[in-house]
Amino acid sequence: MLKLIVDTIVKHKMITTGDSVVIGLSGGADSVMLLHVLRQLKNELGISEIFAVHVNHNLRGNDAKEDENFARWLSRHLEVKIEVFQANVREIAEKDGIGIEEAGRNARYLFLNEALQVLNASKIALGHNRDDVAETVIMNLCRGAGLKGLGGIPPVNGNVIRPLINLPRSEIESYVAINKLQHITDISNFSPEYTRNRVRNTVLPLIEKSVNPQVKAIIARNAAWLRDDDEFLENIAMEAQKNCLNKNKIDIEKLSALPPAISRRVIRQAIAAAHNLQNIASSHIQAVIDLAHGETGKEIHIPGLVIKKEYSHLILQKNTPKPKGYCYEIKLNTPLHIPETNKIFTLTKTKPEETNPPGSKMPILYCTKAFECDIVTGLLKLRTRQKGDKIALKGFSQKLQDYFVNTKTPRHERDTIPLVTINNDIICILDPKGRTSTRYFVKNQNQEPISEKIYWATLWSDE
Repeated sequence: MLKLIVDTIVKHKMITTGDSVVIGLSGGADSVMLLHVLRQLKNELGISEIFAVHVNHNLRGNDAKEDENFARWLSRHLEVKIEVFQANVREIAEKDGIGIEEAGRNARYLFLNEALQVLNASKIALGHNRDDVAETVIMNLCRGAGLKGLGGIPPVNGNVIRPLINLPRSEIESYVAINKLQHITDISNFSPEYTRNRVRNTVLPLIEKSVNPQVKAIIARNAAWLRDDDEFLENIAMEAQKNCLNKNKIDIEKLSALPPAISRRVIRQAIAAAHNLQNIASSHIQAVIDLAHGETGKEIHIPGLVIKKEYSHLILQKNTPKPKGYCYEIKLNTPLHIPETNKIFTLTKTKPEETNPPGSKMPILYCTKAFECDIVTGLLKLRTRQKGDKIALKGFSQKLQDYFVNTKTPRHERDTIPLVTINNDIICILDPKGRTSTRYFVKNQNQEPISEKIYWATLWSDE
């Protein structure tokens, strides 16, 4: 059994000489065995120091406190330093709108990573075993996960290692019994309230009895193979996304040219870069694919993101409230910071130069528009669009909404584009493809003395 654990650690390069390891100690059989084993193998593996971390979820009253006390006692008994954290998991679940299981997992990882920093450790060791892998695969399969979800629990994920991942739970229980290791049994592990418990205590035993008694081992082995396949395809997708993903924009034509197995992964990688993959299922990936083949202007909502189709691109945005409009008075030669877009606007009588921006923090000239100043007789304002806005073009006036459609201005940008106005008359649209009203248009910008005849409205950006 110890040889299998050592082989697993070596194969997956879980520990290197000099590593200090934080062990998640719940007090259950798996975490107790993990602590006991790593103490035995400390010198052989080259571990510099071992720490224990216990997170009290405060879900079971006195029982939870007794678990905490046991973790403290065991750590003292084994001469291991312990850090204990408190979490109100029910409150977290209600606040974040998630289930108790997910809230507990999030809290554990949060505190484990905090302990990693506090203790200046390098690895987090968790007691997940082979049965946990099988349970996770079934849960992911039922919720519609793709190949990555069907890979179950990886042996290594960043600085998180799982040395017991190839051991069945029955062998862990035997090890604890043979070595007379005290441990606790969390009675919530038998509650049908939690999905994992239903899979563990009802679904898998039924499959073992009715289909194959070795199903857990088979699922775990297949999961390991699927992780290898997934890693290979992820590497290909990583190269492919460099060609079709630019910041938060996916080029639909380039995405569609990829094989489905790669395009789905490119979408997942784009979602991960824009937000994260928490609660993202295969149905969400398919919804993005359907959107790519749908009408421009459409959008879908997935956990944490709004994804919109804007002509030839998919735009990924965090699911935040719609930006508020703004309206500011414009003063000549006085830089105006626009907090809603983090840009700076200037109005000058001399043509702006990129080498002389209005402040060192906004060095990039985003766009500039020239307009006649002789006919400006009222108060100039910088604002966002309003219902009914029109701009005068050659021979006719066009609704601003129609203008944005004709110029293929992405829908998500239209409500933040600054407009220079006078008495609700649009003088110019401040974006690189925007226009100046023909009523204020400078007919010959090369005519002298140009500086006395026009204003230069300029937008500066740090992007």
